[in-house]
Amino acid sequence: MTWWGSAGGAFLGWGLGGPVGGLVGAYAGHAVASWFTSTSDSSSEDILSKAAAVYRALANADGELSPKEQQRIEQFLNEDNTSLNLSVDAETLRDIVNDTTGDEEQFEEALKILPEHSELAAVLLRRCFRLAAADLTISDAELQWLAAFAQQTGIPEDDFGTMMMLFYRTQESESTKHSAYDALKVARNATRGQINDAYRELARTYHPDRHIDLTPEIRELTAKKFSEITHAYEALMSPDKWWGRHPESGQAYCVTDRETARCFSCNRKVRLPVAEHHWSARCPECQVLLLYPEEIAAAMASATAE
Repeated sequence: MTWWGSAGGAFLGWGLGGPVGGLVGAYAGHAVASWFTSTSDSSSEDILSKAAAVYRALANADGELSPKEQQRIEQFLNEDNTSLNLSVDAETLRDIVNDTTGDEEQFEEALKILPEHSELAAVLLRRCFRLAAADLTISDAELQWLAAFAQQTGIPEDDFGTMMMLFYRTQESESTKHSAYDALKVARNATRGQINDAYRELARTYHPDRHIDLTPEIRELTAKKFSEITHAYEALMSPDKWWGRHPESGQAYCVTDRETARCFSCNRKVRLPVAEHHWSARCPECQVLLLYPEEIAAAMASATAE
């Protein structure tokens, strides 16, 4: 199954309405406020310290807190301080950003409280996805941490799948690409035209409709071969099939090199990179991926227009 299979199904089933406002909308400061006012008389410093502990736990999941992640944590805490009217002074805020003392205890306390505050848990998960994507890629260790955090805080699997689709994508590995070249019987330096021609020729040979009169065993083998060459073709040709949100109309459209697309989340207009890097194109404002397969892009564009 391709990367968008399960996550795309979750998204199409959930849409961009309802609870997704907490996922792709503005940071819900009131959710943070309600969390602490309903559970304790926490000080402003304690509120930000707990948030910082959650952010740093994610950032350290892969064993390294990068400069970009540190900058993002500082940005988030500054935003929290302003949106919640916490009035923590600049020096104290810097201490919270840099002081990791007590992080483990603060994080454990957060995990105990968050399952009772689903809106806040979703907001913090989205922040953590943004933090993980600060260096443009989300590592396996970070993805595992995010999945564990979602489970520990009671976020439904479908909701996590939708969130993951917005921020996470695996690039086809080199071994997969090499297997794809072999499946289509083309050279490693084959042009896109040669790949397309090879696929069409093999597809005509192995298409299930050409083997309906053969034995079930033969039909099964040819169907398997047809699936193999189709996946190989997708693996090698997918950069030509990315769809984004049109910067003016807001509708889904098939993009080409260095065009401009509008972010599905924050509406920012972003200049796209060359085609071979479309798979990793992100919004610099909110880190959400900019491009998707046609079906998902169309559903997202339609939902955001409502």
